[in-house]
Amino acid sequence: MPYTIDCFLWRAPHLTPTEFKTHYETKHVPLLRAVTGPVSPQTHTRYYLPKHTHPSPPDSLTTTTTTTTASIPTVLMGTPENFSYNVIAKLVFEDEKAFQAFHTRLMEPDVSKLLGEDEGRFMVRGMLRTVRVEDGVVTVREA
Repeated sequence: MPYTIDCFLWRAPHLTPTEFKTHYETKHVPLLRAVTGPVSPQTHTRYYLPKHTHPSPPDSLTTTTTTTTASIPTVLMGTPENFSYNVIAKLVFEDEKAFQAFHTRLMEPDVSKLLGEDEGRFMVRGMLRTVRVEDGVVTVREA
């Protein structure tokens, strides 16, 4: 039975959303795969929250509207504060034993140090949230 975990990651404030995504995709994911090798997840899917810059209100002394550097998600229900993370990563393993082998590898001092240093370059490590989820229940639209 597959063992799935979801991770919620926050972008380091010194990076733009594009820089965050580029680092994660071109540096961190290859590094993670290299150091975990055969105990890597079966799949590692990333769902980025589309963010856009938000125009600030006009300055009280002028009628000029400026663009802030704040990245705001496209919220359909709720408020932007409910969605402050930048990506949801879904890692799927063959079973719990496979996940435990991956986790054991991550906890090895040399691997932990290497990944931790890289994570510090693109994400807020203290904000990382990880949770196990059950298999998805899918409803398909009838033809």
